[in-house]
Amino acid sequence: MRSEHKEIWVKSAFISPNAKLLLRELYDLRLQADYGKASVITPLSYDIAEEYLEKVKEFIEILGKEAGIVKC
Repeated sequence: MRSEHKEIWVKSAFISPNAKLLLRELYDLRLQADYGKASVITPLSYDIAEEYLEKVKEFIEILGKEAGIVKC
């Protein structure tokens, strides 16, 4: 594993356990989309992609609130 990849995983766990889990799930979807790899966590579909886009939006909003960033 490249050091910058390892750093991303470590930092995501530092943010929150949910951040690391979400990142892992998104990485699984990315591998399926980019390389056609078999799913380890969730099979890729249009509905699943939409669901995860919503999860990412919610997570970013939470991070923004915690950082004191107001959505314009």
